[in-house]
Amino acid sequence: MKKIFSIAFAILLSILIIYIFLLSPSQDETNGDQSFSQKEFRKAVVFYTRALANNKTLFSEERILFKLGNSYRLFGEHERAFDFYFSILRKNENSVYKGRIQSYLRHQAKDLEMDRSLGDIELKPISPNDAIDESLPDLKLRRDKIYLKLLNSIVESKNGAMDYLQLDLYDNYRNIQTRYTEKRQAAISQINVKLERKISKKIVSLWMDRVGISDLSTLTDRYILKHMVVENWSQCFNIKEESPVDAFFIYVSEEVHTDLSIQLPRLYDFHEKAKVFLVFDDNTLKTSLYESVKALDDSVSLLQCGEDSNCANVIRQLIHRRSLWQSDG
Repeated sequence: MKKIFSIAFAILLSILIIYIFLLSPSQDETNGDQSFSQKEFRKAVVFYTRALANNKTLFSEERILFKLGNSYRLFGEHERAFDFYFSILRKNENSVYKGRIQSYLRHQAKDLEMDRSLGDIELKPISPNDAIDESLPDLKLRRDKIYLKLLNSIVESKNGAMDYLQLDLYDNYRNIQTRYTEKRQAAISQINVKLERKISKKIVSLWMDRVGISDLSTLTDRYILKHMVVENWSQCFNIKEESPVDAFFIYVSEEVHTDLSIQLPRLYDFHEKAKVFLVFDDNTLKTSLYESVKALDDSVSLLQCGEDSNCANVIRQLIHRRSLWQSDG
């Protein structure tokens, strides 16, 4: 009898261990939880997606789907979050997460209802093959109206499985959401094509990190700026690329021991069509170095950066001037 009891106990213990193992979070899910707690929601999505792909049980699947929905929701992608919440409710109408999901969706529905343009609409079935010629704003408005109906339907649902109306609403929502996304991506692609047609310019900076600027290419959306950072005069002279340098931005300070009267002519020998801008801050402006620079020829331009004139703003305004890029200076 004791032997039978021992065997039965061992079997039950084994089943319990296996059950706990299957329910316990995987390493990917644990990593996702850590990223989520640090508010790195995009990173959490990556880990939760991996965990979902390797999931073993229905309960843990619901848990991961819920975490994915929360990650997308907190990242601001509410429509993407809804897909995961809806997936939970569709598979299990008595899910332990149902109350919390309805609470989230209730708040989202209230936000959508604040838009007065979201009135009632007649449900017209839309299939993936239907041709929709609506503009992007009209398509978004139609999607939001259907989405609002769907949210209210789920929020007001008490018990029982989803009815055919909710499923029809969801199918219509997904189809029009797909069309909206495709049309939006097409519009973004057209914008990117226009951006590629922008004027491309190459600029070089020397010691500009002294005034807190590490990347000049972010200072404009009007041009495509290829920015190169160099650390000494020799690197300026050794730039050998197919496209010529359009402008040099050089920070000058007492700490930089260079003979500008010698180095600048050499710079023009190597880059004869480039514009040269010497950048000063308030401290350098008070030294004799500034006076010596002012005595240079008119081929260089002086830029003042100080508390009253942020250096990045000064250069941004300068880059936007057409005169900067004129070959005759």
